[in-house]
Amino acid sequence: MIAKWYSCSYKLYNMRFMTAKAAEAAASSAYTMDEHQRIACAKVERVKKDSETQQKVSAQAIQEAHMWRSELAKAREHDVILEAVVLRAEEMVRVAEANIEARIR
Repeated sequence: MIAKWYSCSYKLYNMRFMTAKAAEAAASSAYTMDEHQRIACAKVERVKKDSETQQKVSAQAIQEAHMWRSELAKAREHDVILEAVVLRAEEMVRVAEANIEARIR
């Protein structure tokens, strides 16, 4: 009878030991998963921050490109106006030269 009780007691102890081991393994696994999740979240936050920074830089570059296009358009308009002024001045010089030649004759 003592042997039977001892055998039963040993099995119960062994089961508790295995359950404790399983609980310990589960806790260790949960801790590891939490650690991996924390690392993954940190990476996601870092990538998100980098993405936001790149979007800001991109938006600034686009804004600057639009500004330079506007400045280029203004410069082209100014160039057209200056060309017209030069053509008008050349025409005035030709007319003045023609008038001078006419007076000389």
